[in-house]
Amino acid sequence: MDASATDRIGQTELSRRLKVTPKTIRRWKSNGVLPKPYQLGTIEFWTEEQINEWLAKQNLPKTDTGEFKGVANA
Repeated sequence: MDASATDRIGQTELSRRLKVTPKTIRRWKSNGVLPKPYQLGTIEFWTEEQINEWLAKQNLPKTDTGEFKGVANA
């Protein structure tokens, strides 16, 4: 893993980007819907690359600019 501090996405930020509640993120993580987060001590996070790859596999519709519809951008 080569994730700089700016590349790390925590649960709160991920919930904001995906427009779901933090509780939904916790549930998706527990149920294996999301990729497994990295852990640094007690801090869990995902990388931009992990989330972008996961989003690409979800077959979400894209806007004319290539961004995923319904997903907030970084």
